[in-house]
Amino acid sequence: MSNVSSEFSIYCCNSYRDAEVDKIHQFVAEGGSLLIAGHAWYWSYSHSDVLSQYPGNKILNKFGISILERTIENGNYKVPESANAYHFFRSICQLLRDLKNGGEIKLSLSSWLSKLRQNVSSFLKLPATPLRVSLWQELSHLILGCNLPEVSKEHPVKNCSKEAFLMCLAQDVNCLYDLEDTGELDVNGAPKIMANIDGTNPGKV
Repeated sequence: MSNVSSEFSIYCCNSYRDAEVDKIHQFVAEGGSLLIAGHAWYWSYSHSDVLSQYPGNKILNKFGISILERTIENGNYKVPESANAYHFFRSICQLLRDLKNGGEIKLSLSSWLSKLRQNVSSFLKLPATPLRVSLWQELSHLILGCNLPEVSKEHPVKNCSKEAFLMCLAQDVNCLYDLEDTGELDVNGAPKIMANIDGTNPGKV
């Protein structure tokens, strides 16, 4: 018997089980709220591919978020100002604008390139969703249209530079093509979305 009911306005659960993943997705799609909590660091000791295989991520990836295996040290942390805080999607949008314009990467973004590079690599390995596929296509077109530098001992590139970022991104693109060829990763196969709309439902008063 399912614990998910349309009578609830919010469903609370931990991230260690995915038995009702389809029912939870339907519950949220119909307007319900989800409160989920847990950690993945212990699970990662005996399993691989936390992003796509961790039970909680099978629920959360559909919504564009994930629980990672990383941890932080105990301590007091200052809340960053929202305008200057790192935000993955905001940063990737700014990066795409800067690279398309052919200009230098803005100073605030350059300090995040190392973290952004890791996040982009992880995000592209998630199961196919319209958002992930759209970003993949955008980055692929960008890489194919770029002139990557010829790196050698005589012509090095600086760490956390635009050139270094593009080279790492090109490597990710190449690896994803290899995974697509072996069938291990769906790169272009965005899932179809079907919406059933009941126009006769008067709603609840």
